[in-house]
Order: sequence, then structure tokens, then C-alpha cells
Amino acid sequence: MPKIAASRAGFDVKMLEPVNGIDYRTYGHITYAMFLDPDGDHEAIFKKLGTDRAGYEAAGATFSERMKQDQTFAMVEMFGAYFAEEAQGTYAALGRDVAQSVLNQAPLRETEPMPEEKFREIQVYYGRKVSVAGTALAQQDEILKPYHITFNDFNIVGAWFSRRLALQTADLSTPQESPPARAEGTPTERPEWGGLWRFTWKTLQHTDTEMKVVERKPRHLCQERHDRGYPAADAQTLGRQMRADRQDPLLRQRCSDERTMRPRRHRHVMGAPSPTGKWRRKL
Repeated sequence: MPKIAASRAGFDVKMLEPVNGIDYRTYGHITYAMFLDPDGDHEAIFKKLGTDRAGYEAAGATFSERMKQDQTFAMVEMFGAYFAEEAQGTYAALGRDVAQSVLNQAPLRETEPMPEEKFREIQVYYGRKVSVAGTALAQQDEILKPYHITFNDFNIVGAWFSRRLALQTADLSTPQESPPARAEGTPTERPEWGGLWRFTWKTLQHTDTEMKVVERKPRHLCQERHDRGYPAADAQTLGRQMRADRQDPLLRQRCSDERTMRPRRHRHVMGAPSPTGKWRRKL
């Protein structure tokens, strides 16, 4: 049993019991393989890992429900770790590093793949473009071509930086074995959810009574980064790129119903002062 499960106070280990012969780790591995090749031969993936589509989907429904019920967040973190454990591509070692760190509640071993400021720049760029690019993996890859990385790379690197932030928040190399106390009724988001296993743009929020699945838009995620007080350089970059959005005809068309993307219009009441300070004459 992974250390995270054994050490997390209040975690029910029965939640890790296999479903239809599929254990939780295998479920995470299958999910990553399907993510990496969405149009590939999924039946071959199922066969290789000893199951079929019906068994996988039944396991997915059960494990998803258990994640919602688990108020310790261990299930969510373990799924992310199992997903990252099978990482492929240029930054595969970072995925495995995230997995061992989460499962063993241990420090990261790899060095950062790029300056963190550079990755934040990529995140903001991706957030601006994703809403008009389409959802297919190839379309996601196309967005990131200017930075010479794939969408898979982007998620792996994001998972690594998110895990490092989680460790720093928990006082560097000694991750806490149970979640920190929180104010009553305040939704809690764990930063380590934010990378590899968030490709569906959904997140879980933990309230006093339930775990809720909340839809998130990439555009909103970028704004949240600014609102949470990230370094001024990020805010300046975001501001420049938001101004650039207004010049992008595709984005203007797509966002024409958003107040922030429309030209500001002044409405004047007859007989009231105009912006120039002169009074309009009522005819």
C-alpha cells in the first residue's frame, strides 16, 4: 500500500479495492494510455492490461464515485500519481518523479526542466488560445508548437511544478501526512491537482457536505492565477496578452458576448453632460 494511503488520517483503504478485476493503479495506467492516443486501438490497451471496455468503464464509474466520497483527497492524488507514473515523451522522467513523490510522500528528485517564469508564460499563452483551438489532442499540440512542446509535455511539466508548489506550501521536503486545517465551509483546492490529470478541465471542490465536480475554463484558470497574487511579472504578461486578445479577430468573434472583449460604449441621456463636459441640447 502506498505511504500516502497508509499515512493519511481518516482514509478508508477499502476504497482501493479492485473493481471488475481492475486495481486502482491499472485504472490510472489505462486512462493515461487512452489520453495519449485518443484515436488509437483502445481494445489493444484493454487486452494488454487484462480487461475490456465494459470492465474499464464500470471501474471508472466506481472509482470516480469513491474519489468524490473520499474527504481526505488521497484517492484524487493517487490517481494523478498513477496517471503520471506511465508518462511518455521528452519529460517522462518528470512524470515518474511526481508519481514517486506523491505515492511515497517524498521530495522531488529531478531538477526543474525550465525556469518557472517560462512555464507560466506558456500557461498564459495556452489559456488564451485553447478556447478557439478545438479539443482534439492534435489541435492542443498545434497551440503549443511555438514553444516546441506537445500537450502531453505541457501537462507533465505542469504536474511537476504543481507538485513542487505543494511541497513548498507544506514546508519543502517534509510533506504533511494529513491535509492542513481549513476554515469551515471554505472550498479547498490542492495545487497538485493542477497538472497532468486535469486535462478534462474539471476539478473537485471539497465542502463540508460533499465533493463537487466543478467545470473550469482555461481562461478562468489564468485569471485565477493573477487573482491569487502571483509575481508582478505574471500580471504584466497577462495584461499584455489580454490586450493582444482584443486585436485577435478570432477571439473577438468568439468572445463578442463577453463584456471585457467589447468596445466600451457610452450611453447619454438627453440633457445630460457628455464625456467632453458639454451639455447636449434637447431637440
